[in-house]
Amino acid sequence: MLEDILINPIDLAAYTRPQGSPLTVSDILRDAGMKPPHFLTPNIINRFQDKDDKPGKKSGWSWHTVFQGDYGAITVMKYGSWRMGDVVTWCSHDTSTLSRDEIRQLNDQMEKAAKAADEAREESQREAKIEVESFLRDCKQSDGDHPYLAKKKVKAYKGVMVFGADLIIPITIDGEVWSFQRIDKNGDKRFKAGGRIKGGYFVIEGDDTVVICEGYATGATIHEQTGFTVVVAFNAGNLIDVAYTWKEKAAGRIIIAADDDRFGDKNVGVEKATAAAKAISADMVMPLFGPNDNGTDFNDMDQSKVKDCFDIKIIPNDCSKSETPKAEIHQIISDIPHGVISKIFDYYNATSKFDQPGFALNTALAITSVLCARNFQTDEENFTSLFFMNIGNTSTGKEHCKTVSERVLKACKMNLMTGDGFTSAGAVVSALLMKPRFISVIDELGMYLKAGAQNNSNQVEANSAIMQVFGRCHSTYRPKNYSTMTLGKKQREDVENREVENPAVTLIGMTTPSTLFESLSHKDILSGFINRFIIHVSDMPISVGRRRTMVDVPQAIIDWAKKINDRVKASGTTIELASTSPTVEVIPFSDVARDIQEAFNHEVVEKQNELLPQNLEGLGGRINEIAMRLALICALSRDPNTKIIADIDMIWATNFMRKQFSEMIAMVKKYMRSSSTDADTMEMVDAIKRHGLNGVKRSQLIRDCLIFRKYTKDQTERLLANAIEAGIITTQTVSTGGRPTVIYYA
Repeated sequence: MLEDILINPIDLAAYTRPQGSPLTVSDILRDAGMKPPHFLTPNIINRFQDKDDKPGKKSGWSWHTVFQGDYGAITVMKYGSWRMGDVVTWCSHDTSTLSRDEIRQLNDQMEKAAKAADEAREESQREAKIEVESFLRDCKQSDGDHPYLAKKKVKAYKGVMVFGADLIIPITIDGEVWSFQRIDKNGDKRFKAGGRIKGGYFVIEGDDTVVICEGYATGATIHEQTGFTVVVAFNAGNLIDVAYTWKEKAAGRIIIAADDDRFGDKNVGVEKATAAAKAISADMVMPLFGPNDNGTDFNDMDQSKVKDCFDIKIIPNDCSKSETPKAEIHQIISDIPHGVISKIFDYYNATSKFDQPGFALNTALAITSVLCARNFQTDEENFTSLFFMNIGNTSTGKEHCKTVSERVLKACKMNLMTGDGFTSAGAVVSALLMKPRFISVIDELGMYLKAGAQNNSNQVEANSAIMQVFGRCHSTYRPKNYSTMTLGKKQREDVENREVENPAVTLIGMTTPSTLFESLSHKDILSGFINRFIIHVSDMPISVGRRRTMVDVPQAIIDWAKKINDRVKASGTTIELASTSPTVEVIPFSDVARDIQEAFNHEVVEKQNELLPQNLEGLGGRINEIAMRLALICALSRDPNTKIIADIDMIWATNFMRKQFSEMIAMVKKYMRSSSTDADTMEMVDAIKRHGLNGVKRSQLIRDCLIFRKYTKDQTERLLANAIEAGIITTQTVSTGGRPTVIYYA
């Protein structure tokens, strides 16, 4: 972390002040050309003039704090200029001399400083937006008579404006103009200082096909030659954010039009366009040039051949190399909920080496789950905490869920990741006391189950604690009582205060099929451990992954998380403490959604009754509850300010859990092992085999096979029924005039 943030440490020995006066943060800012007051208030944003500000303008800003180190005070500061967009981090000490505890404190302060820098940028953008609105009132619609347009041989479309000798292209986000691009007669371009660009675009209206490109001249050329709607993203780095936005807006096909920056060290235009196309499963096209051509975009090429380029689809992902069937990918993609879940799903796929749509969906749901956790509930007291399990072979991309979770939460400035699993019940409690809501990604969940199956007492207690937390989201989690007789007063108080209000744990477990299914038993079903998980089993064999594309977390995801946080703060929760209940906002089910949920609940109960003879009814114990939690997540994903869980949210959740329930039953029947039951089953099979092709009557089998002496009549029936359903033994009913006789074969 230090390498990321301590980019400009300053050696205090290099500074000399008159008459030995101490160096202050104001001195550092003045040496950087800023004009701060002599005294700056710590722990808030201070504003002042930067070196080029006009009178009355305050583009400069800073945030600093002081904490006590091992040998004195340590000062850390972030500062910059909203006009220029630069941010500098400064520390009063050489970080190589700091102790471990000082580094920890420094990292904590840097987190606060990073949030302050974001707030500073957002304030700058809001101020710039007001200035943009005022400025545009003084502009007028361009009539197309401009040197730049003449040079590029394109028209001025609706919305293109002029101010003096400059062409003005407004930049829109969510229906509002946030900034603009100014183009002078020589074609030099610059954006409004301090204005927001990321996620912004300009639209040239056309037919249902949408083309997303970089520059205005490129977009105008494409529109004139094809008639397509064109969305101008202004630069390559903004393509992916605009693509995410238009994935939900567009009624027809989306195409990403790349600039071919082939003369640079890196072909940034093609690289970023490829990432954008891959992220939303769109097509990508490129301009075509001859060996002696010097152009890089569609405006530079022969205009008569532009339309031909759009008949050539360049698919950024070679699906022929994917081991996941296309039908499966398309089915899962079509079933993704709207909103931020879809955007995280796309981001996962855009950055993954493997096509694992099931893993991508579980990851998107998990991240949304923890970001909404603890602060929202349904009117049935369902919260958003969920457990997930990604099962797949080695080298098939299971671990990417951890990378995506870390990147998204870091980009959203949410420190919600915790360690890889828990070794005891005490570890669960300790993690919750530090973070009453968190997400834990466990690299080998199967090993945890295996340790529990082998009666590792610590692991058994850890698994039990996790199970309890799942069901205590609406109340208080209290760990087991232990003797405090040998403890001091302070230690006893610590033990007595180990309670967590509204604990919120999101888990993503990863494992291989062999590790999981070797340790899975009836005990895990009866205890309710396995039925708390949303499980996806990938059939992908061990594979060679494609080259991974580096993509920033889309701004749309960050913006959604901010809206959720703003809503939480507005409800009264400004700081998270384990000992204090948050202000929980209730989001009710609509009447139609409730009807759908109740019908689904009856359906699940009916299926559980069918599973009673096989002792598998426990698989359905949490299905309805998880569906309601999912519906709440879907509602908030769709609209971070939603006031109701709508029918579409409940429909998706019940459809998803119906499929999940069915797949879980099939999986358990196919793979589940129970050490004692397996041994008994094999002994029974051996007893049947000894009778050869003639088989054996039921009464004789029960006399011959000693294992049945320890079973009740119902248990005997279940053992036989399970063996028949699994195909291990077969039966034939024979009638010889009297009572029908059942013959067993193996």
